[in-house]
Amino acid sequence: MSLPNPESEKIESVMATTIPPVAPPITSAPSLSTPTPGNGKALMPFFVVAAVLILGVGGYFAWTYFNPAPEKVMRGMREAVLDVESVAYSVSVVSDASEENSAISELIPSDLTTFSSDVPGKISFEASGQISAPKVADETSGFSIKFSLKNLETKTEFLAGDWLSLNKKEYFKISSVDSSNEDLNSVLTALGDSWLSLSETGWEEFDSTMDEAAAQIEENTPAISDENKAKLETLFVETDFFKVTKKLKNEKVNGEDCFHYLVDLDKEALVSYAATSKLYSGDTSSSGQAMEILTKTQTVSGEIWLSRKDYLPRHLVLNASFVPSEDGEAGTASLDLSLNEYNQPVKFEVPKKIMSYADFFSAMIDSLIEQLGDFSFGTVSEEDLDGDGLTNEEETDFSSDPNLTDTDSDGMDDLSEWFADADPNNSDSDGDGVTDGVEYGAGTDPLDPESK
Repeated sequence: MSLPNPESEKIESVMATTIPPVAPPITSAPSLSTPTPGNGKALMPFFVVAAVLILGVGGYFAWTYFNPAPEKVMRGMREAVLDVESVAYSVSVVSDASEENSAISELIPSDLTTFSSDVPGKISFEASGQISAPKVADETSGFSIKFSLKNLETKTEFLAGDWLSLNKKEYFKISSVDSSNEDLNSVLTALGDSWLSLSETGWEEFDSTMDEAAAQIEENTPAISDENKAKLETLFVETDFFKVTKKLKNEKVNGEDCFHYLVDLDKEALVSYAATSKLYSGDTSSSGQAMEILTKTQTVSGEIWLSRKDYLPRHLVLNASFVPSEDGEAGTASLDLSLNEYNQPVKFEVPKKIMSYADFFSAMIDSLIEQLGDFSFGTVSEEDLDGDGLTNEEETDFSSDPNLTDTDSDGMDDLSEWFADADPNNSDSDGDGVTDGVEYGAGTDPLDPESK
């Protein structure tokens, strides 16, 4: 048995107090400790800021997507219009055309004033139809118009009919006229329920102004290159024709959600567009009646409805005030246009009952002669020595013999030659080898060598 060593015990006591114990070797991975609840509070501001940013930015883009700026929508409309190939429309135009208001009455087409000797003070033009302008050249192109002209003061319709333009062929039909208008009644009686083909040979001789206008348009409108066509399209998109003055509450038009704006026509922008477009199109003609109307307008404002789906216009209402004439008051005009069925297949029906120019002209002469009423063609008087229906003065102006009913003895009396604008001193006015009298009796055109 050993005795305790005081020195040894002293050394062990000192080592125990100065040297830390050695950790045992690690035999397995330590488990991760769970963070204390206080650690998440430091991240809370970050999550709040991130949520606000996401909601704010997302909300902004959502707002701008569903509520784009009016300028963006109007530009989108102009871009969308360039891709339109067909559309159905209905339009109503009301204008003050009284003689006291020459600023308006001067704008009425001369053809209308020819048919209406007493232009009504307020007239309305209502029309509907379809327009087809396909990009593929061999597809059917054209437009149809079913129209009605009314006197709003007397609430009577003085002209109604149809117009069809189909692959550069024109057809016209009258369905009703004011019974007091003799000129229009003559046309209606001559046409009956037939369509008049305005493309038939000989129409130009009946209305030379149409031929001259068509020739001028063709001469002044050369073919546009693809490059200039692209420039014209860009110019159209970039020109802001209408300035939005107020955004109104969105509305439905024919069941379709639409943006709704108050707008003013920008005359300066329109004039600038017309002038610049001539540089690209090569059009050397005058600005035409559209520019004439523009120069006589004071203001043009209204409302427009554009589809939220494709930005295409569905409804347009415009009100215009015109510059007062020296002796008249300022006139007004309003337009109400509805558009629908964009880029839908269009089928135009070619008229089945068509009257040629020669047949119409012959029927027109018969109708006019019939309207002369009780006039006796066999009665000789001091004013009409040969009793053929033409006064002596008229025969002198026409270079026919006032003593002969048929100056050139071709079987077509002087009165008929006067109506046909044939030569009363030439039995074969068109030189086709067939006398005027034979052509008149056969219903062919005595002024057209191809019609015999």
